[in-house]
Amino acid sequence: MLDLLRRKAKSPYMQATLFVIILVFVFWGVNTSQDRRRTVVATVNGEPIPYENFDRAYNNAVDNIKDRFGGTLPKDLINMEQIKAQVINQLAQKLLIQQSAREMGLLASRDEIRQNILKNEAFLVDGQFDEQRYNQILTGSRLTTDDYEAGIAFGLLADKVTKYLSRFARVSPTEEKEHFIYDYQESKLQYVTFNASDFKGKAAVTDEELNSFFNERQDDYRTPPLIKLKYLSFTSQDDSGNIEVSEQDAEQYYRDHLEKYSRPEKRWARHILIKTSDSDNNEQIKAKTEQIQKILEMAMQGKDFGELAKKYSQDGSASAGGDLGFFSRDKTVKPFEDAVFSLQEGELSNVVKTRFGFHIIKLEKIKPAHVTPLEEAREEIASIIKKNKGSSLAFQRANTAYENIILSGSLAKYSETGEAAIRETDFFSEESPPEGVTKDPSFLKAAFNLKKGELSSMIETREGYAIIFVEDIKGSEIPSFEQVKEDVKTDFMAARAKNLAKESAETLLEKVKSGEDFEAQARKLGVTMEESDFVSRTKKYSKGLPYNVIEKGLGLSSEKPYPDSIESVGATFYVFRLKEKKTPGADQFKEKQEEFAKRLLQEKNINLLTAWAEYLRSSADISINQDFI
Repeated sequence: MLDLLRRKAKSPYMQATLFVIILVFVFWGVNTSQDRRRTVVATVNGEPIPYENFDRAYNNAVDNIKDRFGGTLPKDLINMEQIKAQVINQLAQKLLIQQSAREMGLLASRDEIRQNILKNEAFLVDGQFDEQRYNQILTGSRLTTDDYEAGIAFGLLADKVTKYLSRFARVSPTEEKEHFIYDYQESKLQYVTFNASDFKGKAAVTDEELNSFFNERQDDYRTPPLIKLKYLSFTSQDDSGNIEVSEQDAEQYYRDHLEKYSRPEKRWARHILIKTSDSDNNEQIKAKTEQIQKILEMAMQGKDFGELAKKYSQDGSASAGGDLGFFSRDKTVKPFEDAVFSLQEGELSNVVKTRFGFHIIKLEKIKPAHVTPLEEAREEIASIIKKNKGSSLAFQRANTAYENIILSGSLAKYSETGEAAIRETDFFSEESPPEGVTKDPSFLKAAFNLKKGELSSMIETREGYAIIFVEDIKGSEIPSFEQVKEDVKTDFMAARAKNLAKESAETLLEKVKSGEDFEAQARKLGVTMEESDFVSRTKKYSKGLPYNVIEKGLGLSSEKPYPDSIESVGATFYVFRLKEKKTPGADQFKEKQEEFAKRLLQEKNINLLTAWAEYLRSSADISINQDFI
């Protein structure tokens, strides 16, 4: 719901704003209270958050996670307590924003909510609001009208708060110029590198040195815990060979999953966007209209569309030549969709107006709609049905075996019945399990959580089910020096080589900072001096130089051409200095001034809103009923 709400927000920085505010709340500490009534999950400045609100938001969050993982919750990745805590904190965040809005005298009226819904292009048919489409979309999104309208109300309120606070953000011409120079000023660096690999084998290694190294790092060589198991495995494949798939079963599955075998028509398009906003005046709209018409003329004259998009488009796809990839209907706003699906391959659209601005669209390719016939899908369907039925049979067999083990009193006594083959392993670690089901993450997690002599419950694995008995355990231990001597020697030599490389880099930096010639000292040490490309805070890339060196290098000046310390990545160390600096000219500033000023104002707004969110939290009284987490 909030995702839909953010997409509909008109403010250009609304998404970033809400994201920042949510993050602040997610990571804030909160007071807890054990004695709240069970109907209240939290209070914000004395105002309660009812359990019903939490339950609905929590279920939506879980459903969203399931959707992302194909309908199931990945148990090893998802912490349910974290989800609950995050949902409660986000509900608290929403309530705190609403409280603050009320204090400012900001409200979202019923008429504003209604107008927002009526103008939403997702609900329009032939340019008119369609109630049936509205209800269909909400039903498909698992939303009630009350839920959706409450979300719209919050979005309007949050937008009003954003606009209210943004009045205090100002950027002066001097700030624009200073920030532009800061961002676009270019630097060229000279640098040398010291690699640990060049220092290996520089000196003999004694056993005394190795012993000392081992004694300091004994835990690094500690052996992992080992376990020895007996287990039963029940896979869906065990029975799949004996399962027959009837014609009726295949047809029923095909009908039930027809969407899986249906591919809607998809179209690959590029576009060029000139953005507009509600705050544009008539002159600005006129200028943008003229600009998009000139671009359209160039495209119709045969100019490369991708290059035009790179040069003129104000959309995030500009760097990719306006490429939007393949998409089907209902994935874009309606005027854009109507234009795309009316074009032929290679054809250009006229100027298309949407709430984002003016577009020119080029249709690259059409993938026609297609339905895979049952005959073509029959083999796949039979395999799926066999797997599903096999999984059900595997569960039944595993469940029966588990009950019989319990009735027998032990796995050993159950094994005497010969009802199922009991498999055994030798000792192994969690990092190096034997082949087969023992490599399954669920199997391993269950096995290494058991104690010696313990029997697991039924464990669901990727292929079916397992029952585990831990026969023996060997605890972690520190080996003798002799047992790991070769490993210690390898590690020692690598550590020493790295230290020698680091010391050489630090020595060189110390010398050149004291006045020695950089190039002459580099030659003495036998290292090659290299130069970077011109880099800036808007272009932090140069072949051969890592990000941290460039970042530090951008802070150097003619008064301070060397950094305070060396930089490193892994076992490579960098000594560098500023060679040249170029300040952007007035023409470059003029060309980018409008776009840059907008971005700077947006950054100021986000900083202002972040500070406001932090202030709200610092003065708020938030209590959470810990029973719900």
